[in-house]
Amino acid sequence: MQVQVADTGIGIVAAERDRVLDRFFRGENVRHQGIPGNGLGLSLASAVIRRHHGTIRIDDNQPHGVIVRLCLPYHQPDGPAS
Repeated sequence: MQVQVADTGIGIVAAERDRVLDRFFRGENVRHQGIPGNGLGLSLASAVIRRHHGTIRIDDNQPHGVIVRLCLPYHQPDGPAS
């Protein structure tokens, strides 16, 4: 299953994109503008996705914002449906 979420916000500086999934990381542009937060949202989302053997990817959404792509494997149940 694939889910894609796009926004047109301030975006993520390319040099910081590798760190946005790190716990408590907040980009310089976010801190500079005084946007509240604690840097846990994308970190928690990433942890949940990985525990389900999926992937998360963050790309530019030109001219502003980002696109977050989530991909989760689909597994058929082993037994009959109940």
